[in-house]
Amino acid sequence: MLPIKTIITVIEDKFPLANACLWDFTGWQIKGKITINKILVCLDITNIVLDQALAADIELIICHHPLVFASDINHPTISPWKKKLYQKIKNNDINVYTLHTNFEKDDKGMNVLMAQDLNLENINFLGQEKLAVVGNLNQALSVSTIIKNVKNYFKIEYLQLIGNQHQIIRNVALFWWCWRWCHYYLA
Repeated sequence: MLPIKTIITVIEDKFPLANACLWDFTGWQIKGKITINKILVCLDITNIVLDQALAADIELIICHHPLVFASDINHPTISPWKKKLYQKIKNNDINVYTLHTNFEKDDKGMNVLMAQDLNLENINFLGQEKLAVVGNLNQALSVSTIIKNVKNYFKIEYLQLIGNQHQIIRNVALFWWCWRWCHYYLA
């Protein structure tokens, strides 16, 4: 059993909230129990994820995407199903903590990890906000081969291409955002 404060301190030491984009809602979403035995890590909190958390007696959910992407749950942009999910989490005294852009921008964060897993070399951040990375393939590949690799990596059945599947690619830029869509710009 660990105090929640100890866990969050370790997380914030590695991925400081100060590194998040100004527009982001990273960090605490919901505070619950102060001692933690079980943690669930997920990309998004959904009804299915929450049901799994409840069945496993989870006290802390660490998610990538904020459950509430607004200053508070009563913001007019928050959908009714999110409000209901939020209330169910509160009623069950579960903590929710988000690692979003502060995790994406880190040199051991989401974008760099994906780039490494996709075997990119010479990986560098793009732009001031560092929400994208660019790298080189160790050998030039056709777009169709890259698509096959991406589908295998992300375990997805379909991927839509607008362009020439025979084009040969060496440089890849990628960024992870917009609610589960992985975007690739190939050159």
